[in-house]
Amino acid sequence: MLQLTFAENAPSDIADAYDRCRQLTCVNSTTFYLSSQLLPQFKRQAIWAIYA
Repeated sequence: MLQLTFAENAPSDIADAYDRCRQLTCVNSTTFYLSSQLLPQFKRQAIWAIYA
């Protein structure tokens, strides 16, 4: 399981942070990630951030 440690993986901007959340969700919960694809982008990003 991947873990996000701020000191090691500090995002340079919000887009990088959302991408990291997407990666964590994709790797750790395949079915949840796939079902989130049905949501609009702004909701998808929010859900990935909550999950991560």
